[in-house]
Amino acid sequence: MGGITYDYMERYIRDLIPENNDFLKELEEYAAEYNVPIIQKEGAQFLKTIVAIKKPKKVLELGTAIGYSALTIYQSNKCKITTIDRSADMVAKARENIEKAGAKEDINVIEGDVLEVVKGLDEKTIRGRAKINEYIRHRPTDDVITNFTHECKSFWEAVVNACPEIKNPDLSTGRY
Repeated sequence: MGGITYDYMERYIRDLIPENNDFLKELEEYAAEYNVPIIQKEGAQFLKTIVAIKKPKKVLELGTAIGYSALTIYQSNKCKITTIDRSADMVAKARENIEKAGAKEDINVIEGDVLEVVKGLDEKTIRGRAKINEYIRHRPTDDVITNFTHECKSFWEAVVNACPEIKNPDLSTGRY
């Protein structure tokens, strides 16, 4: 969790979350072996919870890596996902993983710099363009956005604002 809590708290939270026993587990192992950054276990569970609550029809992910987050979202809610990454190697691996998972028809992986690709997407694809532009403008570095949740300082506040129906989410089960 990155120094926000004590180690024993992190272990306790992570122990509450059930292990993936499917293709996502293979991707976790691949990411660990090849040092590919993917969303942490508790972040993935939270993502599943939000997706289960909101049931989006379309999702835009900025920063694909090997496709782990996109497939996590897809397993929770079979929706259309557009995901963007600037690394040709990561795009190729993500496409391979998405095809293996049987989600090729619903998850579109675009290769390119997020700042450039987002400009080309229509308003129906990005309803939150202003929020993305605001985030990009206040980002301390020039590199591509990898995942909003990793860097959002007021993450819980943003979640509560986006999902007022959430009172006390149970991240271990995905119930709220």
